[in-house]
Amino acid sequence: MPCRIQVIQVDITILIINWNSGDCLGTLLSSLGDFSGIVSGVKVLDNDSRDHSADCASSFPRVELVKLEGNTGFAAAVNYGFRTTGSSYVLLVNPDIEFESLRDTVAELHRTAVRQSRAAIVTCPLRDLPSEGAKLQSEFQFRPYPTLWNTLSDLLFIDELVGLLKTKTGGINGRELEPGVIELEDQPAAALWLVRRAAWEEAGGMDERFYPAWFEDVDFCLRLKKAGWKILFTEGMGKVYHKGGSSLDTLGFSGFLGHYYRNLLRFWRKHHPVSLPLAAVAAGVGYVVRRACQFTNSD
Repeated sequence: MPCRIQVIQVDITILIINWNSGDCLGTLLSSLGDFSGIVSGVKVLDNDSRDHSADCASSFPRVELVKLEGNTGFAAAVNYGFRTTGSSYVLLVNPDIEFESLRDTVAELHRTAVRQSRAAIVTCPLRDLPSEGAKLQSEFQFRPYPTLWNTLSDLLFIDELVGLLKTKTGGINGRELEPGVIELEDQPAAALWLVRRAAWEEAGGMDERFYPAWFEDVDFCLRLKKAGWKILFTEGMGKVYHKGGSSLDTLGFSGFLGHYYRNLLRFWRKHHPVSLPLAAVAAGVGYVVRRACQFTNSD
């Protein structure tokens, strides 16, 4: 029977950015259990939800609920959370996450961050819900940073036609720093990140222009890597389950598509301005085709 890792210190705040995810939020908060001695606090930042999210959070008296004025977006809410907490680490958790053992997961993430002093972000495996088989979500969780080729392949459906750039399920690209700990080459989804405050401060936080979501996490990771920080994956202890798709359910496909393409071009303008015109044309084609497919499927 494996021994359980003990948390060295509790200088960690769990930060949950919520928007109309009341049912998922309740499940997440229940899975935290008694978090005393594991983390220094749990804070839910609610982006002006119109569902029962506030009631869900209020039913957990030891969880701090902060209702933001209007939907500030993911990046702005994360930055606000860092500014209003004093812990050395922040555990960013999506509301559609569920922990098998918060203690084991936090302990392993924190142990890795402490041993690797240049670790800006540490993450661990995400799995489908137990009712869906609890399979690893590696294909969702890790994606290459945008390049002209892989972006055009996605926008113009080349990767779907020939399968050239599909990330292999279960594959993690990177180099092993110690047993079970990998420095990632790809960008991990921001569903579960332990973030070192010093790295967040050096990067200047997340770019709030990526509103309301999408590509703020890609931009943040890329800036960290350029500054010499490491983004790590640890095999972890205690399974972490991820429902996924909650933002898409709330926004609808059309809303998601518009925000996604606008922020893709914002990312391209910031990091690859020379090839922006080519990316913009491809984005236009991809948007029109995907909208047409949506209307066709809805008939």
